[in-house]
Amino acid sequence: MMEDVLYCKDLHDTIEGDSAKPSDMSNRDWEKLNRKTIGCIRRWINVSGFHHVSQETNAEALWEKLRSLYERKTTQNKAFIARKLVNLKLKEGKSIAEHLSEFQNLVNQMVTVKLVIDDELQALLLLSSLPNSWETLVVSLSNFAPNGVLQLAMVKNSLLNEETRRKDMGKDIAHALVTENRGRSKSRSSKGQGKSRSRTESKGKFKCFYCDKEAASCHVTPRKELFTSYKARNFGRVKMGNDSYADIVGIGDICVRANTGYTLILKDVRYVPDIRLNLISTHVLDKEGYGNYFRDGKWRLSKGSLVFARGKICCTLYKTQVKLCKDVVSAAQEDSSPNLWYRRLAHMSEKGLQILAKKSLIPFTKDLVYSDVCGPIDVETLDGNKYFVTFIDDASRKVWVYVLKTKDQSYCSEKGIRHEKTVLGTPQQNGVVERMNRTIVEKIRCMLRMANLPKSFWGEAVVTACYLINRSPSVPLDFDIPKRVWTGKDVSYSHLKVFGCKAFVHVPKEQGSKLDSKSTPCIFVGYGDVEFGYKLWDPKAKKMIRSQDVVFHENENLADFERTEKPKATVEGVLDLTPTSSSLDNATNREEVQDENYGDEPTESNADEPADIDGDDVIGIDDVKQGEQPPSLEMVEPQVRRSTREHRPSTRYPTSEYTMITKKGEPKSFQEVQSHKDKQSWLKAMHEEMNSLNKNKTYDLVELPKGKRVLRNKWVFKLKKDGDKLVKYKARLVVKGFSQKQGIDFDEIFSLVVKMSSIRVVLGLVTILDLELEQLDVKTAFLHGDLKEEIYMDQPEGFKVKGKEHMVYKLKKSLYGLKQAPRQWYKKFDSFIMGYEYTRTNADHCVYVRKFPNGKFVILLLYVDDMMIVGQDAGVIGNLKKDLFKSFDMKDSGPARQILGMQILRDRKAKKLWLSQKKYIERILERFNTKYAKLVSTPLSAHFKLRKKSCSSSKKEKEDISSTIYSSAVGSLMYAMVCTRPDIAHIVGVVSRFMVNLGKDHWKAVKWIFRYLRDSYKLCLTFGDSKSILEGYVDADWAGDLDGRKSTSRYLFTFVGGAVSWQSRLQKCVALSTTEAEYIAVNEAGKEMLWLKRFLQELGLKQDGYVVNCDS
Repeated sequence: MMEDVLYCKDLHDTIEGDSAKPSDMSNRDWEKLNRKTIGCIRRWINVSGFHHVSQETNAEALWEKLRSLYERKTTQNKAFIARKLVNLKLKEGKSIAEHLSEFQNLVNQMVTVKLVIDDELQALLLLSSLPNSWETLVVSLSNFAPNGVLQLAMVKNSLLNEETRRKDMGKDIAHALVTENRGRSKSRSSKGQGKSRSRTESKGKFKCFYCDKEAASCHVTPRKELFTSYKARNFGRVKMGNDSYADIVGIGDICVRANTGYTLILKDVRYVPDIRLNLISTHVLDKEGYGNYFRDGKWRLSKGSLVFARGKICCTLYKTQVKLCKDVVSAAQEDSSPNLWYRRLAHMSEKGLQILAKKSLIPFTKDLVYSDVCGPIDVETLDGNKYFVTFIDDASRKVWVYVLKTKDQSYCSEKGIRHEKTVLGTPQQNGVVERMNRTIVEKIRCMLRMANLPKSFWGEAVVTACYLINRSPSVPLDFDIPKRVWTGKDVSYSHLKVFGCKAFVHVPKEQGSKLDSKSTPCIFVGYGDVEFGYKLWDPKAKKMIRSQDVVFHENENLADFERTEKPKATVEGVLDLTPTSSSLDNATNREEVQDENYGDEPTESNADEPADIDGDDVIGIDDVKQGEQPPSLEMVEPQVRRSTREHRPSTRYPTSEYTMITKKGEPKSFQEVQSHKDKQSWLKAMHEEMNSLNKNKTYDLVELPKGKRVLRNKWVFKLKKDGDKLVKYKARLVVKGFSQKQGIDFDEIFSLVVKMSSIRVVLGLVTILDLELEQLDVKTAFLHGDLKEEIYMDQPEGFKVKGKEHMVYKLKKSLYGLKQAPRQWYKKFDSFIMGYEYTRTNADHCVYVRKFPNGKFVILLLYVDDMMIVGQDAGVIGNLKKDLFKSFDMKDSGPARQILGMQILRDRKAKKLWLSQKKYIERILERFNTKYAKLVSTPLSAHFKLRKKSCSSSKKEKEDISSTIYSSAVGSLMYAMVCTRPDIAHIVGVVSRFMVNLGKDHWKAVKWIFRYLRDSYKLCLTFGDSKSILEGYVDADWAGDLDGRKSTSRYLFTFVGGAVSWQSRLQKCVALSTTEAEYIAVNEAGKEMLWLKRFLQELGLKQDGYVVNCDS
């Protein structure tokens, strides 16, 4: 293009060198022509390229240097351009003309670097750049190409024609056939030469409110006052029964009460003033699941077994009587006080509010546009922008705002617009837009402050302020409205809402299950969709949402949201954050949220003219960090940065929520501690952890030897509670052991823990023998294990030694997270306890027993760092505690009240003990959104037939069902089953068979189990029967597995009145009869009985007989 400019100005000779100098031209004239050429070229060079050629005084040398800069013919540059061309993809909704321009630009770049692509290959590359939605056109062009050879021109023309065809198909022309009675109408439409009448009263004996007509393709009404929600705009036309057309000027919902007493909500009713009757479309009702029945001149509307409305035929129409739901209309009426409109219109002046009713139009042109860039603003927007550019049309005073990441994000150069700049330091030359920028900034400051929103939302506030300015009176227009002057149409204000107010977004049925919430609480941050859609921020999921189905609470903002919603927040996963701070003193406050970058395209603040959006557009936001106070905006909220953590996929049942703090108030990273309300308590816990490491001489600070690997670490935080009472803040430094390599960083690994059956048997003994039951906790248990491997670890966040940040820790003892840490801790404790004459039981290696000559005994159960001590003499137990405290850093919890999430309730006088998981079940019910689900009384209904055939077959079903959340739900149920709930053992075993490939029936079965737990969450295991005989019950079904025809073995053993061991497991072989299935089950139960018998004998309880009950 630059060559063309030089040829037009007759300056091209100078870039060819002195050899091109005309013989009749003097050297002085040649030099002037040379300088003129240099000046012309430099006017088109951007700032980044200007510095490379600023010293050139020869046009030929300047030209060659630019060629070397921008037309590098290196292999790397060729590969880069070729990669861009091959990877080019048409984004959904993008203009074909823009896509073809981008494609041709890359082809031209290929030609520039001497890579010539023939016409057919260009055509093939262009077709490959189309998305899946264009697959039909691609196949058609490929099959009908002349002689099998595609031509680029043919492909381009086909794409442009297809785009035009799709746009025409998208236009909404509704058809509603109307039969009209004769009569004088109160008003006539200008369309159809007066043939379409409106609001004619029926001559019948009764006045109907709504009537039903079978031929109507949409609900239609001429009465605006009926709407409970309404959006005004031109939505196309509706075809009348006499072939004339009437305009659809609005759309909304109407709530009516039918003659049967049921309430009907009619969605997307068209407001057509020129139509005469209220029409209900049977076609629409049918799509919504209603059944229409016509017989003997009568009509019935039903859904399932419920009849919602009835009607009778009248002439050619079926009529029914309904009443308007006044309570709904009253609830929909909004506050129209001046104060509310003042906040809706971004703090407009009182005079501006008074003159909004004026109407006048003036001609305008787009010859002169004012523009200015404002920024940089220190705090970036949610998607990383630091500038905004303002454009103002001189005639209409309409304003556009575009948010930019960089000041040189050029628009004019891409569109071929010549940009005339003002003199540096003279803003008065561009006073119109300078004053507008000041107005916008003032509005931003007020809007953010009134909404209590963080500073990072200034980009949304800019766009909204511009949107409202275009709908506010303008002094240069004699107080007319810029939007009306620009479009020539009246401006609607009915959709305006208060920026930053609380809103509830409807969740479509297909995006959630029946038990999920039907709305999502959000913050309103702007306007955006074609039909007055709204742009909203979801503080929980940290993402932007565009939707039309919204209910607003305009008198509530972010502060009210946090007060009501923050305690209900949950976290489905732990965010792995990359360390950025070296000490606690200079750590920067940061927030971590999910990133899906919602685009860099310029935003025109006009809800009537944005890009089309198919459905609710959900957009993710990048990571946010705190920034310092900027000079232009007096706000102190987070500044955007790019996240360095790994992104994790979200789940759908329910949607995974990424949030700062968990429901328990536990931060997930060191960065979150810095902004936590209990920051000092968490920092104190971190110091205690580091003191424990130093006290145990866990590491040495050394230089990293050459060739050695370094393991990373992270902080894990936990609130320790005793029931509902907060006990302490606990911080743990954990090594990221997943990067360890076997044979280098570790050899053997195992982690022994006491069996749940052992715990329950011992609790039975505690009950019947009235034993003491004490609980201990080992602080930093894994730190006591000795390491034989040479392992190096990074210095932890917040505790890097100043001046020695490059040094690492050489570990002398094990840490949490190391693969060998559990084994090293067990070896350490086992050698210690065996030295005090305790015996390790053969049945369970985590149960130790010591018997004294006087007949007394002590039993110790070990589950990693949790211990339970049982004995007859409190003094003996006290001595053991003293020995433990001498060797390990311990915490004495006193009488055991909770172990591994199970609450222990005891009545020593009545010799009763209860083991409950009530609180755990309440947590998982809330986690999986079943806390308020309908109750059921059985673990599984008989109508469930779970098999592999029920698994998802279509791609859509597989996308709708998340195996991740299914596995998490089954795992949560399984822990309850293993600890205290034998009643769900069978069904949990069944649903666990479909972890990998599942279907909707399997997910429904899991939800059914949650509903059963909600009904029975207070049930617990009870010990206290005077019988100390071990008794078992065994049974088996036959061919209960619908896929492999295998049987299921089930058994349960009781001791002291409570269940101590149970199992429900699919048999390994196919039983040929019920007898064989029962025999296999009895065999499994017999093995468990022998283990329990041996365990009880090692504890000192011998029994003469054992009972196993079988019905075969």
